[in-house]
Amino acid sequence: LKQLATDVNSGTTYEGKYFQLTQDITLSNEWTPIGNNDYNTVTSTYHYFFGTFDGNGKTIYGLSITNDNVTYNVGGIAGYNYGSVIRYCNNAAEINGIATVGGIAGYNGGNITNCAFIGETITANASNGGARVGGIAGGNIMEQNTPGATIENCYSICNVKTMSNGISYISAAAHVGGIAGQNLATISNCYATGSIEAIGPSANVGGIAGFEGSGKTINNCYALNNILKSTATNNQGTANIGRIAGTGTSLMTNNYGLNHMLVNNAYVTEDAETTKKNGASICAGEIQKALGPDGWSSDIWDMDEEGNYLLPILKDFSGNPTATPTHLVTVEVTFDAKDGTPEPASQTILEGAKVVEPTFNPTKTGYTFVGWYNNDYGYYDGEEITGNM
Repeated sequence: LKQLATDVNSGTTYEGKYFQLTQDITLSNEWTPIGNNDYNTVTSTYHYFFGTFDGNGKTIYGLSITNDNVTYNVGGIAGYNYGSVIRYCNNAAEINGIATVGGIAGYNGGNITNCAFIGETITANASNGGARVGGIAGGNIMEQNTPGATIENCYSICNVKTMSNGISYISAAAHVGGIAGQNLATISNCYATGSIEAIGPSANVGGIAGFEGSGKTINNCYALNNILKSTATNNQGTANIGRIAGTGTSLMTNNYGLNHMLVNNAYVTEDAETTKKNGASICAGEIQKALGPDGWSSDIWDMDEEGNYLLPILKDFSGNPTATPTHLVTVEVTFDAKDGTPEPASQTILEGAKVVEPTFNPTKTGYTFVGWYNNDYGYYDGEEITGNM
């Protein structure tokens, strides 16, 4: 794998060639992505990968990008994926960069299909505040000389963030998304979890894509994130945020977002429709229901049909014991009415979310209801819940 990266980064495109991973592998030392370009030189040098990389449902472990040798177009497989195909990849990694950073590809101008990224955090630390960072690709961009760019049947289970650590140029927006930071092409049949955060002169955050280009597509996608945060550090900048996309005028169809997702520390009350930037609301136990006949193909995905909060998994990975389905992390909240009636039903919510206050108050002869308390130590005021209570 490292030899492939060395060859491509030396100028060999491998156009029309096919590479397949035949077993799980563990990498050591720093990873240099396949295909790159260097913005740090006076004359930028571009190295593209034009072949097909077939991960064959195997897992790549130990992949780490943490140093300054690779800063722009940083990806877990490809730095610069231009008109090529990456498929059936399962990547467990730690990735840090500056400008365009993603779990599978930094810059995707080709096709990424049936891939997963599972890690802790993907980070972009842009010196001027401008960055594109996503769980699968930093930028998903249709190029003029390529047939199109797509991300399809993919998922990311990680946190994604970018932070401005230098001059705050208002034109340098931070685009951060669970699947792609910036989408100027097509994203379909994907889901993302984890917290998504952008801090920059202007900041666009979405559970699927931070920025969505005019006339581009997001369809059949599920934002299963627990927290989204968008902060503009320039007083003339904007902080845009949405459960599906932070900003843009895309073609959105059949998209859903978790109802207990905290979006800038509040729950969504507007644009909660399958064709809007927040997607229609679903609870943690309704994922299978939401997929439905208009959703994902059972030929491609293994679903949780028992309602156990298991996330869908690609069937290509089903035979791989290292790629078992992952649970959404939930907590159980019960209400003790102290013999008052009626007693509210318990709630199952995502870890880190807020409890929805019951719509009615219990009554008890000789007593006046004053509110809900947490373990008798303080009045419940909508704090984030991190454990059963």
